[in-house]
Amino acid sequence: MDLSPFSHCRRIPVGRKLGELLDQAIGTRAEGPVFLSPSGRPWKVANLSRTYSRLRDAAGLPRDLVLYLARHECGTKVCRAKGIEYARRLLGHANISTTQRYMHLDDRELADAQDLVE
Repeated sequence: MDLSPFSHCRRIPVGRKLGELLDQAIGTRAEGPVFLSPSGRPWKVANLSRTYSRLRDAAGLPRDLVLYLARHECGTKVCRAKGIEYARRLLGHANISTTQRYMHLDDRELADAQDLVE
């Protein structure tokens, strides 16, 4: 049995862009939460959601533009660029049927797929 403090954690591959953002967020700190609020406290989901909604409203963006859509946008982009198995693993889904919800094909993509047939 693995009793290490990270035995319950999921491994998440980190690309160059995310790595740079994490380096910025962490700075010289060696412990504690990765992301801190402007006041220096750890972000909590409720605070992050309220801040996002406030900024969205101030920018005049539609109210149906919710924070969770960023995950769906990421999943869709990865599916399109690398395939559904890459998206499944990156999003941490155990079952590919969960990932299939992230596949949003538009009419242009479907028309292009028809052109693959000779």
